[in-house]
Amino acid sequence: MGTILLPFSAVNNFILIFSYLVYVFLAFKSKVHIYSVLFVCSILISLLINVSYLDSTKELTRILFLSLCIAFFPLSVNVKHISSKLVFATIIILISFQIGIGNKVAFFVDFQNKYYYDEILAKGFSSLGYFDENNVSVSQLFSIYRFGGLHYNVNVTGQYFVFLFCLLLMIESSEEKYKLTIIAAMICFLGILLTGGRTSLIVFLSIVIYKTHNKIKQYPTFYFFGGLFILYLFFSTDYFSIFSDARSFDIASDIGDKDSAFGLRIAMLLNSIDILSDNYISFLIGNLWNGSILLETEITTMIYAFGIIGFSFYIIWLYHFHSKVNKNFIYINFILLFIISQTILFNFRVMIFYFLLMSIAVNKEVIVEPTTKLNTH
Repeated sequence: MGTILLPFSAVNNFILIFSYLVYVFLAFKSKVHIYSVLFVCSILISLLINVSYLDSTKELTRILFLSLCIAFFPLSVNVKHISSKLVFATIIILISFQIGIGNKVAFFVDFQNKYYYDEILAKGFSSLGYFDENNVSVSQLFSIYRFGGLHYNVNVTGQYFVFLFCLLLMIESSEEKYKLTIIAAMICFLGILLTGGRTSLIVFLSIVIYKTHNKIKQYPTFYFFGGLFILYLFFSTDYFSIFSDARSFDIASDIGDKDSAFGLRIAMLLNSIDILSDNYISFLIGNLWNGSILLETEITTMIYAFGIIGFSFYIIWLYHFHSKVNKNFIYINFILLFIISQTILFNFRVMIFYFLLMSIAVNKEVIVEPTTKLNTH
């Protein structure tokens, strides 16, 4: 949970990177895969040719760390060795800071400013972190304001809620116990709505619906009438208008507006391709990437940084490993939707969490141990 809760500083980032590399050395028991080698080679070629574009050794470290993580993936991680209570406690901490900072509670605000302050992100996201308690309505709480809590970047907070929920689901589903998962689902749903993240909500709901599908098949009558009752309560009260106006549910207008977040991401992608097209070498191997370039999405950043060759090996690498996911954890593939609107591998804290989840997901030794006999046919 250090990727989420460890305070922001150069020293802590170094500790996090060093600790992960040590863990890689201890936990890597598999062979190096050819798809990982090809992907890493495309990154290193771009690095060698475009090294002059780097602003600092920090960016060099970032790219080398990314290469090492890809090369030595997956790790030998057993989900049963991870504490579900620790994961649940992390979810509680995230939602507490969202609500606390949103209400300008001194303890939470001072704690964030002291340990998690990021000058660059603060300029772009700090205005989203509070609401005017004298004028705000409940519907505006979800439609206008966005709350990142500990992290200024609300989209990253949404990703963390999804990743934490996936991890908790993996832990408890391996033993067919869902005590904490059900409570966590409600908390994560609220947390994602507070971030206003559309992609996070889509991924989260996709995972929940997929995972509950088998349960519905086992107990159809119970879930049918239970679902009707919940829908009745939802549509017959003010809760419908509250959630229907929420930014996270406002997907159609975002796609249809060229000036929307989705429209701007498409414009960035086309602009990046246009820049690379001026030089066929750049088009093939990219212009590299550094923290000063804001390209928003994984796809756009990957193409700009490592060119068409690197992007192609990236897609092949993703397909290879996500197609090897343990059938009990197949729902983890929904997190691939994040590459359309956010980044995973270009945020090193999110990247570490992603590699942890995927290492668990591709571990074929983890099997579901049901408390009751299930029909496997």
